Amino acid sequence: MIRLLALSEPSSDFVRVFSETQNLVRFDPFRVGLLPAPLQANYLSMPWPAPRECWVAVDSHGTPIGRIGAVMSPTYASNVHIGFFEVNTKLENASQVATQLITAALTWGKSKGATTAIGPINYNTWFSYRFRTDSSDDRQFAWEPTQPSEYVGYFQELNFKPCEEYSSEGLEIGKFLETTEAGCQRAKSSGCTFRPFDPLQLLEREIPLVYSISMQIFKESFLFEPISLEAFQRLYVAGASRFDWSLSRFLLDQNGKEVAFHFCFEDVHQGERYVVAKTLGALPEARRFGAGTALLHHSFTEATKKDIPYFVAALVKNGNVSGNYAKKTIKHWHHDYALYQRSL
Repeated sequence: MIRLLALSEPSSDFVRVFSETQNLVRFDPFRVGLLPAPLQANYLSMPWPAPRECWVAVDSHGTPIGRIGAVMSPTYASNVHIGFFEVNTKLENASQVATQLITAALTWGKSKGATTAIGPINYNTWFSYRFRTDSSDDRQFAWEPTQPSEYVGYFQELNFKPCEEYSSEGLEIGKFLETTEAGCQRAKSSGCTFRPFDPLQLLEREIPLVYSISMQIFKESFLFEPISLEAFQRLYVAGASRFDWSLSRFLLDQNGKEVAFHFCFEDVHQGERYVVAKTLGALPEARRFGAGTALLHHSFTEATKKDIPYFVAALVKNGNVSGNYAKKTIKHWHHDYALYQRSL
């Protein structure tokens, strides 16, 4: 027998059980990058300006075997975002558990007036979203979606179709630097300079600067929703605590104003060292002198001083200009991801 516990039902233990379920039902090799339960509890408890609900599936012994969450989008009133999805795929009835969880989220969303369900997405695109859809190699990183392939099937069985597709690519730094040298020099000739993020002023200055630029430049992005500085700080502090991001840089214009940033960090897989180019953002006035190319060139030049031979163009939306990085260098691997939707 499968029973669903809900956040809306009185239970002092629900947040704890929900937050611990992922670590209980995930198995190697899909435990890469799992967040600690206390951090997941913080996400679940944070203020949200629209209705939300969460469920934990338990077996006849009360053991958690899956979970899911659903929130109404405060920006796109007809959308219900479905995320935090987990199922113990080793169970014989795993597909039944998954169907029951997803159906509960769909039914709840429809009762709140949603006409479109999108997932997997935890709250919105500032948080974790997407499934990995390829199995091209055994590389798995903490910063990318990693989940059992069955999860994709569970959503597809309930008529979810891809609405956006993304990719990551492992690329060589050396060749990239050769092809972008002129672009970096052009930015320098315009009076631009670079500076690293200051770890001693991360919360007070650096993250607010990244936040300010991000809210301006990403507002036209798919499913963009503004979030508070407090929520943004939680995200970046969580990421910064897990990686070495000393190669991240701001680009300053000739007046010393921060007009672009490159948030990146080091990662390693089986001895292969990478700089993960996670977020690159530039204000419109910075794009005229090639701020993005200049920032990448500068960060990667510093990476070569640390004998890092590769970089990752991470989680790029298919069709985005960032997808052209591979044309400037040599590609070693490619991962695919997708976000799904269905009508209600």
